Formats: sequence, C-alpha cells, structure tokens
Amino acid sequence: MRGVGIVGEVELAWFLGRPPAALVALQPTPTWADGESEPTAGARVGPLVASQVRPIEGLVLGSVHMPVAVNAYTGGIADWPARIVVRLTGSRRAVIALHVALGGLLIVLVHRFLRFRGTDVAAAIAALFLATDWSFLFYRKVLGGTELLLQAAGLLCLWAIWSRRWGGDRHGLVALGLAVGLGLCAKLTFGLTLVAFSLATLLMRWDRPNMKPPRIEGVAAGLLAVVVCTAPLWITALHHGLAVPTHIPSHDFPQLQLRRVSAALTGGPHPARETLANLWFWLSEPLAFFGPAYGVDGLPGPSPWRIAGLVLVAAGTALGWRDRHHPTPHAALLRFCSVALVLQVGLLWGVARDLHHLAQATPTFAIVA
Repeated sequence: MRGVGIVGEVELAWFLGRPPAALVALQPTPTWADGESEPTAGARVGPLVASQVRPIEGLVLGSVHMPVAVNAYTGGIADWPARIVVRLTGSRRAVIALHVALGGLLIVLVHRFLRFRGTDVAAAIAALFLATDWSFLFYRKVLGGTELLLQAAGLLCLWAIWSRRWGGDRHGLVALGLAVGLGLCAKLTFGLTLVAFSLATLLMRWDRPNMKPPRIEGVAAGLLAVVVCTAPLWITALHHGLAVPTHIPSHDFPQLQLRRVSAALTGGPHPARETLANLWFWLSEPLAFFGPAYGVDGLPGPSPWRIAGLVLVAAGTALGWRDRHHPTPHAALLRFCSVALVLQVGLLWGVARDLHHLAQATPTFAIVA
C-alpha cells in the first residue's frame, strides 16, 4: 500500500482551492464551465457557484472555495476537513494522518457498539478485522472523507435501529435520521445500504421484543435531520435545475449514471473495474481487483487464510440461527446483521460493483464476523 499515493483528482481538490478554470466550448464564443467567469455555461447566486465540471456546486467566500457537491450524487462536505487541514498545514501527510485518525475512530465506534450490544469478545474481533482488512485501510488512504462518512453513516444507522429495537431509545429516530441524511449526502449509493437495512428490519420483526409506536415528535425530528443533512445535494439540484438549462455529457450528471446502472442491471457494456468477479475479490483477496480493473500484474491470488475465516464466519452464523427460538440481544444482532449483510452486498454488487462501493459493507461484515 505504501507504493500507492492518493487518487489524483481527490488530492487536487484539496490543494488547488479554487477549481481550475475549464472551457466547455470554443465556438462561437469561448465559454467557461463555472459561474465565476463570463461568458459561462454555469451560474452564480450569491456565494453559490454552479459548474459543468467538478465540483458542480461550490461555496465561494472571498478567496475560500469549498465544495458543496462534487457531482449530482456526491456531496462535498466530507472533503471539508481535508481542505481545512491543507489550508492550515499545506501538507499531504497531515491529510493522510487525519484520515488514519478518523478511520481509527470508526474502529473504536464499532468496538464500542459491540461492547454495548454484543459481547467483549465480539467487539475485539470486529476491531481486529477492520484494523487488518485491506480494502478498509486502502480506501481510507486513497479516497478519504467520502468513504469514511459512508461507513460511519452505516454504523450509525445500525446503532439507531438497534437502540430502538432493544433499548427503547427515545433518540433512536433522530439518530436514524442523521444516519440517513449523512449517508445520502456522502453519496447517493448509500441508498442501497439504506434499502438493505430497511428490508432486514422488516424481515426480522419477529426477532425482537415488543416495542411501543414511535412518538410523532421523534419522527418529525428524524425527517428534519434528513432534510438538513441532504441540503447540499438538493440545493445543488435546485440551483442547476433553475439556472443551468443544459449540461455537458458527463457521468457527473444523472443521465449517464442512469445508463451505467441500467447496463449493470441488464448485462450491458460496463467499465473493466465493475465486473461480477469483484464480489469474489472483495471476499477473498481485495488486492486482486486491480488486475482486471487496471491491468496490474503480479497480484496475489485468493488468500487461503481469508477463505478459512469466511468458512468460520459462515459456520458461526449458522449456529446463531439455530438458537433463534431463544432470542438474546447479541444473538439477535448476529442474525439481523447476517441478513442485512447479504442484502447490502447483493444490492451493491448488482448496481454499483466497483470495489470501493462494496467496501461500504466492510463494517457490517466485521460485526457479523
């Protein structure tokens, strides 16, 4: 991993401050992509600048440029900590240290969740799993904030569901609203994780104690949290919809992304990095993904130790399901997460097969393990 740097596009976004000016047309008049330069194919309303290139929506306050939305389906708030660190230190190493620290915090939160809702042994094993999982560590380094926020939102979603199901936590719906809003703001592919957890909640209704109906104020607070947290994306959509009549052909906008999703679901043409084999790579040896995806040679084959671990996890999960007639909170958590994991991985694999999308399911996988 030490020989791999940062994804260039992500690093440039941290260091450049103002996005580079780009022309989207030369004839009949040179036309600029963003609303800061005239003539423009973008737009500007106060401090909000709409652009045809990434970031498609920015917040401009004097010399400070912060991304509101990287593209139509990815919020820009997750990159703010890295940009602030770069502005303060000018150091790439400081940004990597930040992401390592935040990744460590996520591991601590998974450990704490399982200490409260599972067992001490389960908490230690999950923390060790994440601290040594290649895909979890790799995407902390090369992508950073967005991947962290996606996984943190998934953990918060699970924590809120479990607090509601077994703890009767009155704050569970607010926490769930925050999880949904933060996850969707990070990237709309979080919707697949949300669908998986929702289906698991419905399918596993039998495996919990009786609950009182949710209080209306809790539901209202949760919905408000979703609206506030997703504001960067819906503000971007409104700004572009009202002020930018046409967009250049780009996968940063919905039209081409919908075609990619359609191709994935129907077996049509797809990028080399989005093959069906990615599920096997994620399970057996994530590093092998870079062979077919990017033509890298000399990569390792499936790890026998990792496969042996998968067999142990499957066997332990089967034992957990045998004890379903005598529900306890930690056994019910295993059953719930095993169902959620299958649904989450299945949806991500079916719609968004790139390895970094499948990596969203790594914390769920660690909790099951």
